Formats: sequence, structure tokens, C-alpha cells
Amino acid sequence: MVPDDRDAVHRELRSIKRWLVVVAILLAGVTLGTLSDLNAAPTWLGAPLLVTVFGTLLGGPIYLIVSLFREPPDTEVSP
Repeated sequence: MVPDDRDAVHRELRSIKRWLVVVAILLAGVTLGTLSDLNAAPTWLGAPLLVTVFGTLLGGPIYLIVSLFREPPDTEVSP
């Protein structure tokens, strides 16, 4: 593979990983929120669960937005 193709593949993989992280965070928040609504969790888990759900709902999109505008690291291929 030529270096340009390798860089393109790495950028695509980073993009896919970024989306997978965001989806996993949102799914974890929805799952924990559902458990909380069903009263399946003990009451002492209530406050951390609430913080987790709100953190997930806010943190996932914020992470995605920040990561979209972050510049990729300089990758130079040495001969």
C-alpha cells in the first residue's frame, strides 16, 4: 500500500472507532436509565445512575462534536 492509502485507512478507522464509542456511551446510558426506571437497581445506585444517564446524554454528543473539529495529528512518512 502506498502511504496515502494507509493514511486514508487510518483516518477511516479512527472515524469508525469514534462513532462506536459514542454509540456505546449512548447505549450504556439508555440501558442504565431503563434499569433505573424499572427499579431494578438498589436505591443507593439512584444518584450515580442519574449522573451517569445525564453525563451520557450530554457527554456523548459533546465528545462527538469536539472530536469532529479536532485536527488529526501530523503523520509524516519517513523514506
